[in-house]
Amino acid sequence: MIAGPGPARHDARASADSGEVDGFEKAITAKADVVPLLARSLAAVKTSFTERSDADLAKPGPVFGEESTARRVFLRMLAHMNEHMGQMVAYTRTVGNPAPWPDWRAAAGLEPVEHS
Repeated sequence: MIAGPGPARHDARASADSGEVDGFEKAITAKADVVPLLARSLAAVKTSFTERSDADLAKPGPVFGEESTARRVFLRMLAHMNEHMGQMVAYTRTVGNPAPWPDWRAAAGLEPVEHS
């Protein structure tokens, strides 16, 4: 339903039935390899979303065995990416580092919170 032309695929293929990736998570582990793949993935999603009309986004179709729309799939992707962002922020803070952006309180003219 949301498939379309995108970046070249890696040799590892995801199995929609099993939810597993054929060795992909073990084959690509270096940051230098992961970052470009993430950038390509985000670019493909952005292109796919922005090139669709409202009518195309609202069309119903099957997604993992249930009826859905492309808009709902894109919304789920956004929510999923936000879950991972929260995990990264939590991990960053547990190892003693602040989140990688300025404290919003300072931007609002309030007293920033010291991270220890």
